[in-house]
Amino acid sequence: MRLKERLALAASGETSPLQFERLALDKNAKVREGVAGNPKAPPEILAALARDRNADVRWGVAWNAATPPDVLAVLAKDESMMVRQRLARRPNTPPRILAALAKDESAVVRRGVAGNSNMPRQVLVALAGDENAEVRQFLARNHKTPRQVLAALVRDRNADVRRGLAKNSNTPPKILAILAKGRNAEVRLSVAGNSNTPPEILAALAEDRNAVVRSTVAVNSTTLRKFWRRWRRMRTWVDTWIWRVTQICRQMFLRR
Repeated sequence: MRLKERLALAASGETSPLQFERLALDKNAKVREGVAGNPKAPPEILAALARDRNADVRWGVAWNAATPPDVLAVLAKDESMMVRQRLARRPNTPPRILAALAKDESAVVRRGVAGNSNMPRQVLVALAGDENAEVRQFLARNHKTPRQVLAALVRDRNADVRRGLAKNSNTPPKILAILAKGRNAEVRLSVAGNSNTPPEILAALAEDRNAVVRSTVAVNSTTLRKFWRRWRRMRTWVDTWIWRVTQICRQMFLRR
């Protein structure tokens, strides 16, 4: 069987268990990688590929939605940082495995955990004190991060962390108000672009000393909605006025 055919079979949803078994032993890593990422692959095949010598193959197993939890637990200790990162970013990775990855020596892995919406609440709280600023930034942008954690990050010394907080659509108005008064223009710019920033905060930023911040307020969806509401009311008034004038002119013409 040619390589092209083996690759197609490895990715197919109609491949038989016996074919998967043969393909999992293929000399070509791309074929084994195709099997590793196939949600129809049998659990025992995925378990075997989780120990494959090629990191790309194990990477595929880590992302596969059908990979059993016990196999994921093995991959959480994989020697390859990229495999562990893939597992940390996986949407349906079990919370207990994410909790273990939150203590990983690699900041790249912890960053993936911080941005995962399936992360347990207590782990998100712990990551707020991570020494790596990028980890805290991903945590600040995570829509699942508890409000008390967001409140703790508002005073973070790193501007990128505060900017991530300003972009989060779940950041409470009180925190956005604090960020809107900060010295960093990029942070204020992020608040100005947040679709959930209250009108009163946008009104204050509309007078910001930075021209880019002011222009961002102008194109904020909240600002535009307010503008169009006013425009519709004004247009209704204008249309009514034109109709009345037209009626008056018509009556005057008929009297003649």
